[in-house]
Amino acid sequence: MSANYNPFDNVIKTIDTAAAILGYEEDDYAFLKYPERELKVSL
Repeated sequence: MSANYNPFDNVIKTIDTAAAILGYEEDDYAFLKYPERELKVSL
């Protein structure tokens, strides 16, 4: 696994790809890319 792997960046790319396929404008899904809250859990 790459040391530079970032799951958040992966989700952003997936959102962009899905929105492009569906024909959405960036304003329609921008709120998904910039969350207001974050939940951190450690085990």
